Amino acid sequence: MGDLTVAVLSSVPGGGPPTEIFRPPPDSEPPEVRSDPRLQNAWQTFFGRWRNIYDAFHGEVYDAWNQHQATDQQRKRIADEENRPEPSYWPGWVYVLIILFLFSVEVPFNQQAFEFVFLSTRNVSWVVAVIIAAALLVVAHYVGLSIRQLGYSVLRFRDRFSPTGSLTLPLTINLLIISALLLFASFLIYIVSVFRQGYITLITTANGERVDVGAVLSQTLENLALQAQGWMMFAINAGIVITAIIICMFAHDPNPQFARIDEKAKAARKKFYALIKRYDMRVSAAEAVFDNQCKAVRDAHELGRT
Repeated sequence: MGDLTVAVLSSVPGGGPPTEIFRPPPDSEPPEVRSDPRLQNAWQTFFGRWRNIYDAFHGEVYDAWNQHQATDQQRKRIADEENRPEPSYWPGWVYVLIILFLFSVEVPFNQQAFEFVFLSTRNVSWVVAVIIAAALLVVAHYVGLSIRQLGYSVLRFRDRFSPTGSLTLPLTINLLIISALLLFASFLIYIVSVFRQGYITLITTANGERVDVGAVLSQTLENLALQAQGWMMFAINAGIVITAIIICMFAHDPNPQFARIDEKAKAARKKFYALIKRYDMRVSAAEAVFDNQCKAVRDAHELGRT
């Protein structure tokens, strides 16, 4: 049996996990088995089980180990290049939850701005509010991401189109994209503020009486200048967007490759050690059976002697 185990282990390709982590079956019987022939049957059964477990896990464990090592080396390479041991980013679910919270605040806040416009079909005002809130938060996400990863994007642009060129053109293009997104967000917020101002005017004018909604809407569209109520609405919406931008900046690493490789390395490590845990549990269960069989053999021998 020992020679068979040596043959099995010698066929294993190099680069595998250390034997203290992924324990192979022993290549010989333990001393207590060699000194007691009565335990040979129990040992051979146990050894066969362990070898079967090892063979069943071997391929998957080695693949997981190689993936773990490869991603870890990539992660260390980027960490050494940027002289920082850890990337700086939040778990994806945390960022998504915060954005969803801002979305849940933004939608009802903007819905009233369009309620008097779509008075006969109120559901439309909710649809419009959802679309605008989503658009503003998407813009905030890309603005925050662009600002956070500006240096990486500039270098990537330069390396792709003009490796020996200056950084002026890619920097200018990235800044123009950020400016265009901010202008678009400002335009949306301004329009929402105008309609919100019209809604407040409608409520103030009505004072419990019937008011011509069409006339108020027409007046709102003719006079797009914001007053105090409108600017307050603009400030609140802008504050939500700025908050989303800042959150996005904190939630993402300046180098997206570093964060991506770090996530892969953590996932590969988790997968490998989960496999090792399952393997050890299977081996431990087989060891427990072997120990019980040995105890039963010894107890039977002792009973036979009395």
